[in-house]
Amino acid sequence: MRSFTSATVVRAAMAIALLSWCTASTSAQAQTSTITVASESTPEAFDDEFEAALVARPDAQWLAIGGVDVTDSDPVYGIKVFQRTASGPWLELPALPARRFSDGQGLSLVLQDPADPSPCVGYGADGGPQLRCLADGVWRSAIRAGRHRGEQMYDVIAPTMTSLAVLFAKKVRHETTLRVERGTTSGHFRRVGGPIEGPLLAQFVQPTSRPQVRLGVEDEGRGTEAKRYIMRPVGNRWVRDSPVARAPAGPFVGGPIVAGPATYFPATDAIAFPFEFRVLRLGPGELNWDNVGSGPLNAGVGSGQGTLGVLDGRPWAIWQEDAEQAEGFQSEIRVAGLEATTDADNSTLLWAGKRIGPGSVQLVDGPGSLAYALYERGTDTGLQTVVATLALS
Repeated sequence: MRSFTSATVVRAAMAIALLSWCTASTSAQAQTSTITVASESTPEAFDDEFEAALVARPDAQWLAIGGVDVTDSDPVYGIKVFQRTASGPWLELPALPARRFSDGQGLSLVLQDPADPSPCVGYGADGGPQLRCLADGVWRSAIRAGRHRGEQMYDVIAPTMTSLAVLFAKKVRHETTLRVERGTTSGHFRRVGGPIEGPLLAQFVQPTSRPQVRLGVEDEGRGTEAKRYIMRPVGNRWVRDSPVARAPAGPFVGGPIVAGPATYFPATDAIAFPFEFRVLRLGPGELNWDNVGSGPLNAGVGSGQGTLGVLDGRPWAIWQEDAEQAEGFQSEIRVAGLEATTDADNSTLLWAGKRIGPGSVQLVDGPGSLAYALYERGTDTGLQTVVATLALS
């Protein structure tokens, strides 16, 4: 059991290590777009919320949050899942089964069943990764218990509304073995391709408009330069499916996206300080990745880390900027559209203030011209998850 004080120190140390290692204005696009915050909401799941994940359908959203309550005599990390209809109140779903949840193992959330969408949550608990889907009010396991002990669940996606794909990772010193499995909510998972080994970080490419899953891979090598590329399965192995982009290594917060004919790859340069958050673009038939804009997207308060999303068919980025101070960090959360003319000045400020350290950020497409931004703002007790409804025009 960890006390809240030790949990705070551990996460603050992780945030500092991550930063050491590793605007209601318009975004410029070929077709001018504006983004405004229509509303904000939070279910206030915990006093201090470590991580969160969001999914949405046209008439509803689901939200998973991991954190601790500082008012407990012996605070322990937990996970809660919520659902709301349209802009209604967040309602807590049945408790996820676990004797002991594991923080720092990642938190994933996807939907299954096109007729009656229900959430599936990937999380760490009881010594290994868990993947459970809600059916008839009960969280049922989609993977065999104990099969993946010693592994971490890097990512989960729903290639279709009736199938799941899971990226597992096992780390031994500086080497990582990646494995992808695909199956359904009732189990019957099979391996896709073979193992991929090396000093690797990876996430699935999204959205999955075709049945074949692909991976965005960052090969950190032995020096300060990383190789970033897309991979696809061929038979019992994985092969490169894009040119290689060579750039400084850094944290891998989210995977590549496909928007229109182009692929976009988030890249954090942790060799620079403050960290520089850039986005690479690869058009059809092109032999080289190009930087989106004339420089890094973050040019404000501090180190940048972020992820990408496809909103109303267009590519967008959301990122956090954090500058370490005597107590915590001075932070900003920003979003911007991604086209060749994008610069750091053409971004929308969602939140600015002090907080304990970096948190989760995510963009999710919504109905019509609406979208959702997830981020974590600072409070007196830690971080608090916010879901902002965005109006695109």
